Amino acid sequence: MNNNLVDNVNAKANYYSYFNPANKLGDYYSLPYFGFKSDSLEEKRYANIFTRNIRFAPGTAVFLNANSGKAAFLTNRHVLYPYHNGGPFWKVMNTKITGNSLNASLQKFLQYYDDFKIKELDNRILFHLWETKWLKDNGKELFPVDCRECKIKELTDYMQNLYNNFFEVPNFDNQGLDVAVFYFNYSKFISETESLIKYFQTNHQDLIKTIHTLANGKFEKFISNFNEFKKYWEKISKLKPTKISEQSWDDEDFDYTTKIGMFWANNLISKNVFKGVNFRRNPQTPKQISANFFASNGPGASGSGIFNADGTLAFINGSILTINGNVRSLFYDQFGLTSHMSSGIALKTNRYNLVDQINKVYLKKE
Repeated sequence: MNNNLVDNVNAKANYYSYFNPANKLGDYYSLPYFGFKSDSLEEKRYANIFTRNIRFAPGTAVFLNANSGKAAFLTNRHVLYPYHNGGPFWKVMNTKITGNSLNASLQKFLQYYDDFKIKELDNRILFHLWETKWLKDNGKELFPVDCRECKIKELTDYMQNLYNNFFEVPNFDNQGLDVAVFYFNYSKFISETESLIKYFQTNHQDLIKTIHTLANGKFEKFISNFNEFKKYWEKISKLKPTKISEQSWDDEDFDYTTKIGMFWANNLISKNVFKGVNFRRNPQTPKQISANFFASNGPGASGSGIFNADGTLAFINGSILTINGNVRSLFYDQFGLTSHMSSGIALKTNRYNLVDQINKVYLKKE
């Protein structure tokens, strides 16, 4: 650790930072050492493990399995429902917050790791394609670029409910913990998006040039990204189902075996490889056994899977411990390591067994 990097930074005063082990850190993490490395994107080891963590709009989810054109994902409940009373993320990501703008933090439909690169599909383009088609089909005028109140109730309802065609929430007993499961019908999504693209290519080439979000090559770039998206699903749908470790954990257990996980923390993307997990009872949720560790973490990485070197899922990421709950100004050292301690959720303990519950919601052939 370069001491010059921590001069005059607020992280020095945080109880849960790894370079400030005094105060309260010992209540959560008492291991004498830990190991951390962030692999480069080009590094080939563990590639089939890293690609199983996929970034949706509000956070990350673990690919469990695919069957009959659908995929099952494991994540945190607070990722599935990012806002109180706002519905699942696929509803709120299609809700305008001001004027003609979507929530900036929910603008990506999907980000994923493929061919040793980061790839993405932009939801802003998708949104405006669907919105424009609805306006045209219903004989409405298109919204001007500088529109301050671009809302029609029927259109708002249509857009908010549109992705219900592609996502669903199955019955899942999360044992009262911050864990959730959802399904994504990638086959139906791809088919309908192909039809949407064809609609504009066939009938409205001139219209594309007049829409700010589609003009100047943006529409063509979206098509290119969408083609990569289709190839990715051809590959990932053929992966073997994620196997979950049956290891049971209790308060004050520890694990020094290698742990692996791709974390999508805002714009900091890290292929985490680390050792040193301290399992502790969670003070806020006494039933829960938390897996406390140090890695590169941040907003957007909630729901990330942490895997063993054999590819089995060990636990999932849950939160970052801070004094006041503020995770918007985290400190990262010269290795990309987050100063604050991270806390995951053990999936099997003597108090609960999430492994059995998750295994029940894997997709079966229809």
